[in-house]
Amino acid sequence: MNTNFRKLLSIFEIIKEIEDGDVDGEGIEDKLLEEGDRQQESGEYENSIICYDKAIEVDPKWVSPWLNKGMTYWKSEKYEEAITCYDKANELLKSGSNTTGFFETATDEIWRSKGGIYAHWGKYEEAITCYDKQIEFHPNPFSWNRKGNALDKLGRHEEAKECFSKASEFSGS
Repeated sequence: MNTNFRKLLSIFEIIKEIEDGDVDGEGIEDKLLEEGDRQQESGEYENSIICYDKAIEVDPKWVSPWLNKGMTYWKSEKYEEAITCYDKANELLKSGSNTTGFFETATDEIWRSKGGIYAHWGKYEEAITCYDKQIEFHPNPFSWNRKGNALDKLGRHEEAKECFSKASEFSGS
């Protein structure tokens, strides 16, 4: 049996459990998320999206599948779709939805990822706005460096130097 077929079979077995009512729904979204992660790690992005969509169908207010779906779209260079997923995850976070205790991590991922996409597109002002939000929730050397790089691309070299200086404060150099 070829590997792709086995991967699809695993997804459809989980989905069949849901549709046949063989599970009470408890934990099935976790199975779907885990399978989506496995598919993503092996580069099977379309299969990954199927899993995340089903997890969202089971629990539409759960932030994790939206984040992972966004990352899958990013990895497959479908940036607009990734932004849409990150926006939905952010909306759910703001509404106090099911964050499973990782509000700061999720917020950090949303703004870091969106900033990276905007920088990739050359939309540095938008990237800076995202990095500022990331810094607000989780200041770290990477976010300061990313902001500095975006400022540098805009020719705002003095502001960029300030960001790089703040980044270096984290490493003690």
